[in-house]
Amino acid sequence: MTRRMVYQSMDEFRRGIGKLPKAVKKELKEAGYEMTREVASEAASEALGLGRQAKHVASKIRPRRQKEPQLVMTGKSAFKPSSGRRGARTSDIMWGAEFGGSGYSGRRSSGANPVPWNLNSSSTSPHSTTRQFLPHKGRTGYFLWPTIRQFDFIGPYRDALFKAMLRMR
Repeated sequence: MTRRMVYQSMDEFRRGIGKLPKAVKKELKEAGYEMTREVASEAASEALGLGRQAKHVASKIRPRRQKEPQLVMTGKSAFKPSSGRRGARTSDIMWGAEFGGSGYSGRRSSGANPVPWNLNSSSTSPHSTTRQFLPHKGRTGYFLWPTIRQFDFIGPYRDALFKAMLRMR
């Protein structure tokens, strides 16, 4: 007799996975790792043609073996600009490399005047922009998010769960 399980939320699904035998959970963890390894590799390939910053950020994206598929940004090496100045941390350039820049570089205060990110900068113009990145693409992204969106996580995860359950019989 086949028992069908329907989950209304991810929390419900996680609780269901938590009740499975350890061997099944281990296989699911490995399947999730393989999926995220493929996503990280694809994202790195996409970033190759997008410039030094995107290439640097993509090289730091790694899969992590967890209950659920996870990508993390690792590494302590700084991104060294070609100008020879002090390097920026990967986390400093990650969002600009992924989503672009050329937008307003300050944050809005509660008043009408903007507060620039760099208070020591001579440019406090409300029209200053971040020109070191590709044009801003909103929520679309350049290399990581498009890769994640196009990847089918459900199929491989479902197949791994099905195979693990068949072995348990």
